[in-house]
Amino acid sequence: MTKIENEQFINEEQLNLTTLFKEKLDEYRVLTESKDIKISQNINADFKLSMNPELAVILINNLLLNAIRHNVEKGEIKFFSTADELSICNTGVNKASDGKAIFKRFVKQNSSSFGLGLAIVKEICNLYALKIRYSFKENQHCFVLKK
Repeated sequence: MTKIENEQFINEEQLNLTTLFKEKLDEYRVLTESKDIKISQNINADFKLSMNPELAVILINNLLLNAIRHNVEKGEIKFFSTADELSICNTGVNKASDGKAIFKRFVKQNSSSFGLGLAIVKEICNLYALKIRYSFKENQHCFVLKK
């Protein structure tokens, strides 16, 4: 996280985060299938951004793994993409998390995590002037990235 804060990831490329999400989803297919999680995708346009490829992978991995780990058996993950917005929503505990606290270091939703994943996501978003928002609606926990 210190490397991110100190902006030590300097190599940037134009990346398609929509494609990266789909690739990572395929990599984690075993995890989603083991929990019988239904995946739905609504892609209106690709979400593209100039950023460091390593940080892009960390960003997508943390959001996707969070959606899988904190999901329920026979749950659902919804992925939406437009040119300016990317969102990942998942079923899980039927109550909202503290929208500000979850992005802080060492804040854990359960004992199986270190509480760093979403703090890292927030730092990456800050580095690239992306807005990240958490909401809980219709029994879905949603994380939205917006340019």
